Amino acid sequence: MSEERKLSDILLEMAKILMRNPDREPSEGAAAAALLIAHVAWNRSVGLGMGNDGYRTILETFEEEEPELWERLKSRDVPALIDELMRYKREHFPDDGRRILTCGIPNGKVRVEWLPAPEPGVDANDQLHLLSLIRIGDIDGAIRHVQKASNLPRDMAATVVAQYARGMATPSVYSPGGRAQPATKSAAGKAGRPATKSDFLRRALARNPDLDLKELNRRWARAGHPGEISSSLASQVRRELGISAACGWHPADDHPEKGTAPALPKAEKKAAGPAQVYQLKVPLKGTKPPVWRRIQTADTDLSDLHDQIQAAMGWHNAHLYEFTLDGRRYSVSRELEDTEDASAARLGRLLKRKGQRFSYVYDFGDSWDHEVVFEGRVAAEPGASYPRCIGGARACPPEDCGGVWGYRELLEATGPRREEFLEWQGGEFDPAAFSAADATRRMRVGRP
Repeated sequence: MSEERKLSDILLEMAKILMRNPDREPSEGAAAAALLIAHVAWNRSVGLGMGNDGYRTILETFEEEEPELWERLKSRDVPALIDELMRYKREHFPDDGRRILTCGIPNGKVRVEWLPAPEPGVDANDQLHLLSLIRIGDIDGAIRHVQKASNLPRDMAATVVAQYARGMATPSVYSPGGRAQPATKSAAGKAGRPATKSDFLRRALARNPDLDLKELNRRWARAGHPGEISSSLASQVRRELGISAACGWHPADDHPEKGTAPALPKAEKKAAGPAQVYQLKVPLKGTKPPVWRRIQTADTDLSDLHDQIQAAMGWHNAHLYEFTLDGRRYSVSRELEDTEDASAARLGRLLKRKGQRFSYVYDFGDSWDHEVVFEGRVAAEPGASYPRCIGGARACPPEDCGGVWGYRELLEATGPRREEFLEWQGGEFDPAAFSAADATRRMRVGRP
């Protein structure tokens, strides 16, 4: 009996064969092509994707873009490796509930992500399309996909896409250098957390806002999760997604009587607002003319501040982030090593003095570095809602445009080059545009 092979070994061998040189490590292009084949082949094996010839359609895009690589892809050994990959799936994951494999190469490392099966009632190909758009970095395309599939406004669709992006599990990362790396751990050394109840609720309710608590708990249990979802958590997530509390899901044999209006939710007592709020200026370093925002927020944690900055700036919340304050690093604890949990770090404990500065970096590929300046605590305005944006200048740079240098090239481009940039961005980009009211509206999405 042959020795069991790791999936990462199969992918690496596939990439080397594509290069026609098994003694060298694969180039990023060859590895990307191999992973693309593996991605489609795997989903073929579990009944997802585009059918038996789907991978050939994808590979044909390389014929025009990478003719030399295309010649390697026609190797007669590639189909055999695809078959081996499919055998591996059948042998090692026979009861995996139609899990989805998606692959990418962020920062030069092959990332293999195991995604859970779609919820009952969710179209598998529809979800696969959404996850694939997120994986390749087409966030605008993913938002448009959610808008069309779920009939949601753009801001709410962007929130759904952001939750999917942050909830994508990454239990194994394989480096082309030949060393398998374990899943990342938090600073405390704990293993990455499984999908949370909040993530589960956001995904289920984004697809079907009429699900009631009973049905949500039934699906939660069916997915193999322990415990129950509380009514308070379900209500909180409904508010985040802007779903009316009057919505309710009814089984086929349990419809309300005709002519009976659904019970209206009881009016909730409005909580008293904060006496003081924190005022922060958030300039984006390296931008000329400067892009910046000024926001006000009640005492909150850094995880929520991340969401606020994303909304105020106009980012899509599609990449990892990191705060650095007084020499300590904070992020999502399950995503980055040597960082503290941002959700456990509150402004009231961290901000000691007016004028204090700290760093907020978003997207480690483009490396958008924001220098956050604490301008002090100010009296809250009676009747005002927080958080809010009270000032700023210029539009947020486009996502994935190449960082500050790519953004400068976009601003300086003229003629056909500028038209090419604009076409890539979807047809319009006004770098001078800014509205504090629009920024506040984005910041308020999902908040009471």
